[in-house]
Amino acid sequence: MPLFPYPPTRSLRLALIPLGIGLNMSLGTIVSMLKLPIYLDMIGTIVVTILSGLWAGVLTATLTQLIVSATVNPIYYNFIPTAVAVALFTHIAARKGAFRTMGRTVLTGMAMGLVSGVVSAPIIVYVFGGIVATGRSVMTAYLLSTGEQVLKAVLLTGAAAEPVDKVLQCVLSVWCINSVPKSLLQHFKETGDHAVAITQRAWVPVTEVSQKISQSIHPVARGLATLIGIIGVFLADNVVVLVFAWLAVIVPLCVTTGISRKHMRMNGMVVLPLCLMLVGLWGWIVGAPPDQVPGSNPEAGVQYALLISFRLAVVGGIFQLCFLSIPQAELLSTFWHWGIRRDHLIVAIGAFTIWPELKLRAEQIITARYARGLLPDRRLISRFRQLPYLLRPLLVWSLRAAVQRSELWDQKRLLDRVGHIRHAYEGSRLSGAALLGLSLAWLAINLVDV
Repeated sequence: MPLFPYPPTRSLRLALIPLGIGLNMSLGTIVSMLKLPIYLDMIGTIVVTILSGLWAGVLTATLTQLIVSATVNPIYYNFIPTAVAVALFTHIAARKGAFRTMGRTVLTGMAMGLVSGVVSAPIIVYVFGGIVATGRSVMTAYLLSTGEQVLKAVLLTGAAAEPVDKVLQCVLSVWCINSVPKSLLQHFKETGDHAVAITQRAWVPVTEVSQKISQSIHPVARGLATLIGIIGVFLADNVVVLVFAWLAVIVPLCVTTGISRKHMRMNGMVVLPLCLMLVGLWGWIVGAPPDQVPGSNPEAGVQYALLISFRLAVVGGIFQLCFLSIPQAELLSTFWHWGIRRDHLIVAIGAFTIWPELKLRAEQIITARYARGLLPDRRLISRFRQLPYLLRPLLVWSLRAAVQRSELWDQKRLLDRVGHIRHAYEGSRLSGAALLGLSLAWLAINLVDV
């Protein structure tokens, strides 16, 4: 296994990050379609970190969590620290040669799982009350029913489940990288003076250009309203207030902006299952919230479960309103006004635009294998056996697309041009002021309750 971290060119690294994000998200689609009891949501992060280094891996991990939170599952942004920890661990392990043999890769995956479990445990406990809507929550519920403390129960569950998941992800990532044609991997390896010249390349001076984009809401107002709204949600400790905010504000705004179907799908697939599990845990199994004696107050346990669930519903709605309501033509200007510039701007735009294509390709791969009879039955073991054959074509396509994009960017000097474009806001400021006023009122209501 001649695997080691490669130093690719700047443009290739920037092109690879959005594809790594898309790989994370599309593999989630594969897992969902095959109904496997695993995640596989870090393979893109592991691959990008091995090929492009720590900075690229951290960006891939962070943006994956944010984009999934804004589009599919609002739980994910809470686990940004876990994703960053996985990228950091992968980088250190790759530099130490931990992926050179299968035995080392398995041991690395086990250690990565323990790190991931330890970092995730406080988040699961203090944000979600100890339960997330996954199969491992059954084990957590059992431990809590035997009288274990919440944090200890979550840590034990993570120690049992995370190493298995991370070993599988590390093995699949390394297998896929080593099965990629060497001619393609060669693009990610630069040696000698050429590599030094690439890493030291500075921005080429170009004429600064100013562009005016007509937008319905000022990007700064959009960003500030989102931040203030989320702070208000976590200050809220009254279920009635959260239900009112969701019904009277979030749902009407989703209808107005045309994302109501996506919002309801998110609530039906994520929030509702989590709510049912939390109600069953704290209202029935434990019979009290975490700060009370088990069995002493089932009603308070139910209220605690509903509080967490409606917080999640409101936060998910805020994320969706912030990101999904941005027209694609306004993405560049919006991110620029949020202070995302140059390389980071290229990565952000690519991340938000490329993952739907990767998701479609993942669905096409599975459909083609079903049509050719390569998935003979629906047994769990048969679906597991298909994973390598599904991952390899997806990874090869991603690497080829990254190479093609980087070559095109170099030819058109796109990276230098984007860094010197200024975006001026053009439009009414009344809508932005109204949105800010609404978010400040929401924050004030929850501050008064506190």
